[in-house]
Amino acid sequence: MAASSSEISELILVSFHFPPSNGIGARRWAKLSKYLAKQGIKVHVITTPPANPSEKSTWTTDVENELIHIHYVPSGYPDIQPSSHPVGKVFNRLRLFSLEKRTKGTPYDKAVFWQKGLTKTALDLIKKYKIRHVIATGAPFHALSHTIDLKKHVPNLKVLVDFRDPWTNAVNYGMQEISSKRKSYEVSLEKKVLELSDVLVGPTHPELLLGPSFKRASITGIVEELPHFYDPEDLPQLEKEGQDQDKIKIVYGGAIYMDLEETLDKLDLALTAIKENHLDFYRRLEWKIFTPHLSKLEKIASHHADIFFPQAPIGKEELFEKMADADMLLILLAEHNKHFRTTKFFEYLTIRKPLLMFGPEGRVSHNIQSEKLGVSIEKESLNGKILLENLKRLKEDSFVPNEELIETYSVEKVSSDLIALLQKVS
Repeated sequence: MAASSSEISELILVSFHFPPSNGIGARRWAKLSKYLAKQGIKVHVITTPPANPSEKSTWTTDVENELIHIHYVPSGYPDIQPSSHPVGKVFNRLRLFSLEKRTKGTPYDKAVFWQKGLTKTALDLIKKYKIRHVIATGAPFHALSHTIDLKKHVPNLKVLVDFRDPWTNAVNYGMQEISSKRKSYEVSLEKKVLELSDVLVGPTHPELLLGPSFKRASITGIVEELPHFYDPEDLPQLEKEGQDQDKIKIVYGGAIYMDLEETLDKLDLALTAIKENHLDFYRRLEWKIFTPHLSKLEKIASHHADIFFPQAPIGKEELFEKMADADMLLILLAEHNKHFRTTKFFEYLTIRKPLLMFGPEGRVSHNIQSEKLGVSIEKESLNGKILLENLKRLKEDSFVPNEELIETYSVEKVSSDLIALLQKVS
């Protein structure tokens, strides 16, 4: 049953990127804002202006609602774009040098200079509309720290923090490149956020997501997983077509993450073994991979050009049609994201096809196995025999998610869970 929204009529969302911006994280909170508004909650969004005034994200129409009010606050962060030109490189180095002089922690966090404008706008809204709840999502993570600092001005303010990614234990965001002194400062900010938040959430449970950082902090707030989701309004209506029973079609659409080289090499060797020992079965295989990272697949594609077909990304509706016609859907994960169920994972469920995962043991593999959604193969076990056995199993057995599980991950259900969490700290 959906939680009642009667106790919360208005709230603030701090999201550095928000439609029409195409920035990272824009989708998650555009969708949640859309469904909060559907339940009668007015959402005041504090965000940064789009870098390009003509920019229009895929999710712009989702936030075109009279209950979603967008308040633009410039970040004050200098524009640093990759440049191969000598002059451009010099200017970028000078900008970075200036950033390092003006910051204590990472100079790469784009919200580092955002506090003054964010604080003024938030306090004005809190006073004018008597707002009691603020949500902040990161990365960039300094937006979380700035939001927590609002409690210095409004002690009874309730803050829900959404960690979409790891912070100080991240493999990206430049966290591995900064000095130990700067890293210590980031750790102190992260600890403050963890300890002063009233509610901590993430698409993966914060304890798994943050690892050592979570264990170091004395957390007193509510800690819950608020998973990614699918929006039924985004899913194309697919007609089921008669499948070619002779073919075994495996489809993947998305990024090829860092640190997958060894897994791809193992897959290459496994396919070679199947070709040498089970040629008839090998000829039935058809791998269709739609990704912007085609260079990472050149080796395996050259060795198996007759069955392995990497291609540039295609439109979402066309990709869904390819998936609906597939026998199984591929998931590729590395060590750093073994616990992260992406939006793609939940959209896969709605297609009701078996999942074939290559990746380490973690939250995703456990979910696949416990819910009988498919099979998961670790790279250490990936060889011709194991791959052959599991491909046959996925082709012949039934791995279909039940309808109750699918409904659990609709955006409407997740937004109702979000409201329930806010009500707990009202």
